[in-house]
Amino acid sequence: MDILFINPRTELEMESKIYHREPPNGLLTLCAIVENAGYDVDFFDLSVQSMNKLQRYLSEEPRLVGITSLTNTYNIAMDISDKVKEISPNTKIMYGGPHATFKYAEILQQNKNVDYILCGEADQTLLQFVQRFFESENPDYTRLPNLAYRVQEKMRYIESYTPVNLDDLPLPARHLLDLENYEVGMIIVNRGCPFNCAFCVRQKIFRKVRFRNPNDVAFEMQILTRLGFKFVNLYDNLNVNEDYVLKLCQKIKETKLNLNWGSELRADRISIDLATALREAGCKVIAVGIESGDPKVLQQVNKQQNLESVKKGIKNAKSAGLAIQAYFIIGLPGETLESFELTCKLLDDLSLEPGIDRVNFFAATPYPGTALYEHPEKFGVQIRHENWDLYDNSNLIMELDSITFEDLEKNFKKGKEIEKEFYSSLG
Repeated sequence: MDILFINPRTELEMESKIYHREPPNGLLTLCAIVENAGYDVDFFDLSVQSMNKLQRYLSEEPRLVGITSLTNTYNIAMDISDKVKEISPNTKIMYGGPHATFKYAEILQQNKNVDYILCGEADQTLLQFVQRFFESENPDYTRLPNLAYRVQEKMRYIESYTPVNLDDLPLPARHLLDLENYEVGMIIVNRGCPFNCAFCVRQKIFRKVRFRNPNDVAFEMQILTRLGFKFVNLYDNLNVNEDYVLKLCQKIKETKLNLNWGSELRADRISIDLATALREAGCKVIAVGIESGDPKVLQQVNKQQNLESVKKGIKNAKSAGLAIQAYFIIGLPGETLESFELTCKLLDDLSLEPGIDRVNFFAATPYPGTALYEHPEKFGVQIRHENWDLYDNSNLIMELDSITFEDLEKNFKKGKEIEKEFYSSLG
């Protein structure tokens, strides 16, 4: 085996949420890139496979192991790196993902088992790195952008950004999976976001907004239908360009797919025409990030969203027969007891239906790379700790100048009670 890619377990175990496991498409796309270049590649997903089985994979001594993680699974990823070196000491480890992108220097300093870190959009860097790694006894990485590594205990890193054309990427290497382990399919439709919310890193990783050709997306949906999937999620915030979504829906209709699907959308940009097109193309549910019912809180975190437009957008979606999954955030800068009441009032005004629609309340989390993490003083917040295991949107990580921590915990508790009311009605 040349390369083994490993995905740590990522699911949260919480009673109030229903998770439908999806294949990790980003990592599977990287598998396809290097496999298409002629390398022997395998993939291991700890969300559905055991650590004991991983040890058998590692006993084959792959020359290179790639590990990804979120912030809250960083320590798990490092434990995996320890296991890799214990079983196969000569295997080199490359690490990537959003946490790695913003904490690469610290990681290389603290964990000697990590040999290389691929930062940002890794599609192009990966292939160049792998070619150098396998085709030269003394590979030269000095001009390779977005790769962090050590040379004689000194870190080297050159940052550069060339957005990949999404239409040039291969389809994810789904043949490496046991598809029976995955309930829902996933298709990446676009990258990037024109907005710059203080709690999100998407714009920093995917700096240019790009969409795939609608024909390619519809074709991939056909493939997932043949693979046996009954439901697919399309990512991410498709209606930052409404014209694109309308074209995509038309193409999906033309293919006459027998496939239900869902997507994340901007709630304030859902016209009745868009909602109708989504329904006619087989869309059943949309996820919308509302975050707060207090305009001042939204403004403070640069969530450029008019709440009256949100109400109208959700009304349009409901009238078209779409189910809603509404996301709210507790603990954003400027939150007060009164602002939470505004959020509850907004939720009442949306007339969401338990048993049909869903509501989630997440804890505001200052992920590395976000403005909240890099400039907490600007937002009147204090980051309590960097216990990465707890950076999972279910723990309050920040203290705010605008509210006592005790009252913030009360808001979060109330939000979770509301959340359970919606989920307890689901069949």
